[in-house]
Amino acid sequence: MITSKIPLGYDSQSHTKNRVVGFQPSLPDGSTAMAGNEPLVEYGGEAHLATFANTGAGKSVSVITPALLTHPGSVVVFDPKGEQFFTTAMRRIDMGHEVYVLNPFNVPGIPSNDNVNVFDVFNMSIAQPDQDAQTIASQLGYSASTHNKDPFWEYSGRGFLAGIIAHVATCPDLEKSLDSVYKILFADDIVYSCATLLDSRAVVSKMAYGEISSVLQMPDMTRGGVIATAQSFLKTLSAESLLANISRPSSFPISDWIEGAKPMTIYIVIPPYRMHSHASLVKLYFFTLIMGTMCRQQIPDFPTLFIFDETSLLGNFEYLRTIHSVGRGYGVRAWSFWQSISQLKESFPVVWAELIDNCGVLQLFGQPSQTTLAQFSQVSGMEIPQLKRVPADEQILIIDGEPVLSRRFNYLKDDRFAGLYDKNPYYSKRNPPAKPSL
Repeated sequence: MITSKIPLGYDSQSHTKNRVVGFQPSLPDGSTAMAGNEPLVEYGGEAHLATFANTGAGKSVSVITPALLTHPGSVVVFDPKGEQFFTTAMRRIDMGHEVYVLNPFNVPGIPSNDNVNVFDVFNMSIAQPDQDAQTIASQLGYSASTHNKDPFWEYSGRGFLAGIIAHVATCPDLEKSLDSVYKILFADDIVYSCATLLDSRAVVSKMAYGEISSVLQMPDMTRGGVIATAQSFLKTLSAESLLANISRPSSFPISDWIEGAKPMTIYIVIPPYRMHSHASLVKLYFFTLIMGTMCRQQIPDFPTLFIFDETSLLGNFEYLRTIHSVGRGYGVRAWSFWQSISQLKESFPVVWAELIDNCGVLQLFGQPSQTTLAQFSQVSGMEIPQLKRVPADEQILIIDGEPVLSRRFNYLKDDRFAGLYDKNPYYSKRNPPAKPSL
């Protein structure tokens, strides 16, 4: 029977010799599924999941790949090197999914003809053009503004950029894309071009008109600084091939994603050497798809799973908090991955505890530092000596507040995953697969 429960590992405590004092021998939701002679630890609740594991601990082998090989609902996964695409795409298609891969940097061996256009948010039932334009500008401007000591330039530049985005979104004569925004923002004489837009009454958005006109009325030096700030927010996406890639229409009707009737798996591939410089692009993809789920009038049969690998890359991404707060009401689960609780605190210094409180599953494995052990002890209520006694191939799961000792999956060795995955070309001589025909 197909189930929406998420398998997390094997129940180590089913064997008396592996019992650890202080751990509960059974799960709150009473899972009894079997894998060989070992019962599975599964999560069937509606809350979210957070994994804490240091670099190289085996997140893909033990957690992300097993989830993609088994979860029946739609999935969006941040897949920096494309490894999940290589190993799980065929399996997702066999499960009846439409598979798309967003590969804006043309990583070799991975198809690069799919796209999710952020301007689709303006066609959604909950669209509010002015606010959505401001949100897009905020995502584009976040990384550039982190250490800005004078907020005037940041706020003014972001406001001007939001005005241009709102104009593109509401002007019937313009292509709805970031390329249209770029053409206005980097015009040969942007002051003259913007003045012409206002004089010709081509700007129909009141917010856009106000933002553009306010900049035009500034003193020359101030105006130049504000325009330069707005331009800096878009420069990381201004390479011709990249801008063309992300400005194409979406590869599927956004209504299909919203309704959830057609199961989809979407891989977001941003190579590691571009992750920090182009984090804004990852956030735009996630923002668009998250907004789509918020339009749902009916919850899908199986929950949509957002897998945020390398979550800290997104910084203080407000829509991760949105999912944690209201996502379950739209049939959405978030699974975030952190190297430590300190990393979570750095990204969300004010609301990090709220994010943890909204998780039904906390997962810890690898070789956590003393600081991480102390922090996990604090949030889980477990003693540090207990945490230290966990064997290398096992993990600690806090499920609805109850600690469970579990043996980790290894999809490469476990019989339950045999025949479900393709080889990872980064660790084999097999040629990378082309995107399967749908």
